[in-house]
Amino acid sequence: ADLQPNELSESAQSFGKKIIILNLTRLDNVNLGVDVFKKLVSQLPAKAEMESVITQVNQAGIGRGLQFDLFKPSAEIMRQEMAEQPIELQISGKYHDLAAFSSDIGKLPLIVTLGDISLETGTQAQTKTSDSIINFKATARTYRYLSAGEKVAAKAASSPNAATAQVSSASGVQVAADPCEEKEVN
Repeated sequence: ADLQPNELSESAQSFGKKIIILNLTRLDNVNLGVDVFKKLVSQLPAKAEMESVITQVNQAGIGRGLQFDLFKPSAEIMRQEMAEQPIELQISGKYHDLAAFSSDIGKLPLIVTLGDISLETGTQAQTKTSDSIINFKATARTYRYLSAGEKVAAKAASSPNAATAQVSSASGVQVAADPCEEKEVN
């Protein structure tokens, strides 16, 4: 089954077209991924908006008539690209109100997640009416994209050589984050 020169040329052209189409499809997928990423980043609060997001979580519960036993924002956790703001929650209320609260959190314009969820039936003192009270424990988390300076600081802090990254010796050699990249200091 030897191919003739013009059949070989047509086969090569067809193969070349398929490669071009595949590359264009990959490029479209990359662009789509970039667009999705940009949309998600736009849903992350800025540093100045973090307090507002915390307030929105609180208002979502109050609006559903829930009783907050604990509402404790913790310190931000710095990641390489993001800062995570956990909020410990302990809430008491009716099952349907807790479900509506969870739904309301999912509908906030900025990204907030609920995790580490546990549900327990309320105590006898809590269930004075015929409606059962549920104790809801969870950690709400919101995230923000780090500024360029914060990214550098987070990366330096997570580096195994972070302690030596800032050290200069008396010999004039500055130790970089990667010890293989020593630089002379003038």
